Amino acid sequence: MSAEFEYVVVDQPHAVVRRIAIHVPDKRNALSPPVVRELSEAFIGALSDSSVHAIVLTGTEGNFCAGGDLKSMDAMTEAAARRRMQGNHAFASLVRGSNKPVVTALEGVAMGGGAGLALLADIVVAGQGARIGFPFLKVGLVPDYGLMHSLGRRVGWSQARQLILRCQTVAGDKALALGMVDEAVADAEVQQVALQRAVEAARLPREAFLQVKRAFAEFPRTFSDDMQHEFEAQVAAFIGEELVEGVNAFRERREPDFVKLR
Repeated sequence: MSAEFEYVVVDQPHAVVRRIAIHVPDKRNALSPPVVRELSEAFIGALSDSSVHAIVLTGTEGNFCAGGDLKSMDAMTEAAARRRMQGNHAFASLVRGSNKPVVTALEGVAMGGGAGLALLADIVVAGQGARIGFPFLKVGLVPDYGLMHSLGRRVGWSQARQLILRCQTVAGDKALALGMVDEAVADAEVQQVALQRAVEAARLPREAFLQVKRAFAEFPRTFSDDMQHEFEAQVAAFIGEELVEGVNAFRERREPDFVKLR
């Protein structure tokens, strides 16, 4: 499945889950424009494949992503810098706006842009020994891959400010305590648990899931704005097929099959 890619490995570890792995092992899976282009192509392929109901984003050979490949940033013109950021933003928007659940399987390092990419997912599973760092200011860069949006929503604005301004790196278990990741598991279990979470998410009712995801993405809002979103989303749920299947399954004492409605 991944023969067309040089820097990305794609497989299907479960019938309904596509796994997309960054594969630049000699650079701990650092990001450069060619890598991001392939990631975008692989992600679009997963989104357009009707057999795929959830996506796992990860890296190969024990690391998630060391951030941006600094060598690829040498002597960039403004035009090249703009093209690079356009590619980065297009990929980040694919992940953040995915209409299929995205789970990050975070092993080893997730530094800089790698940390930003990891936190774009709906669910982040990290190894207890993983290292998640924010060294942007040490090299004269600012946070990217949406970190100024996602990090504060996960750990609170004060903690996010300290992590970024002090260029901190935290281990997976501390990241869990901060709320940065959703689970911290034994390093050897990251892929297995991430796959399990992806399968669980794939079985959720898609339309209801998307409405919940949208509400969290737009946080914080006013009470009246939240109530308006709740009103429209719940009306759609009341008259949708997912509620019928959910109630029938409850009455029949079985697990609901929302996948058949897609």
